[in-house]
This record gives sequence, structure tokens and C-alpha cells, in this order.
Amino acid sequence: MPVLEILGVSYPIIESAPTTEIIHDPKHPYTQALMRAIPIPDPAYGREGVELRGTPGDASNMPSGCRFKDRCPERMDICDEMPAFGPLADADEHQVACHLYTDDQPDVHRPPISSAESGGVE
Repeated sequence: MPVLEILGVSYPIIESAPTTEIIHDPKHPYTQALMRAIPIPDPAYGREGVELRGTPGDASNMPSGCRFKDRCPERMDICDEMPAFGPLADADEHQVACHLYTDDQPDVHRPPISSAESGGVE
């Protein structure tokens, strides 16, 4: 069992869910990148690298809309507007602030992360 029952990912808070759900099925592209950046303690295990283009925004002068939009591989025009932070349609405890998961956008998320990719966290 994980030490934390609920995990929040900040950029500011862009995703919150039970810890194992965030680790194995992150929704927000920033959370997905964070999970894929976790080192695997097996030198023989190959994994797709994480490449985030651009640079992090200036914390004292953040852009309007989604704070991750300038580095997001899924960026859309609507990302210039701040996404609402709320529950996914099929999960009360999993909340995300991303236009990919609003009613007017398709559910376009990456496949769940395997336990090998999550560093063996179950």
C-alpha cells in the first residue's frame, strides 16, 4: 500500500486521485511526463524517453490559460483558457484540470503506465 492515499500534482494543482491511480493511469499530460520520468532501477529495462519541448514559464509572469500549454504535446487552441479542475466523468476521486477531459473534447490520453514503468509501485 502506498504511503499516500491521495496524490495531488501541482502546476498549480492539475490532477488529484488515489496514488496508485495517478501512478498507473495519469491523465494530465504534465502528470504523464512526470510519471514517465521516474527512473526504473533496472538498467536492462527500456522505456520511451520523456521530451518536453520549450522551457518552464516564468513563475512571476505565468501565461493565461493552462500553465503547461507551452510545453504540452497535446496543446489545442482552447488551452489558452484556464481549464476547470473537476472529476472525470467515470471517477469521483480522480480530478483533473485539462481540456482533454472536458465534454467538448475527445478523451485523448496515453495508455496506462505499466508497473515496470512506474518503478514497480503497485
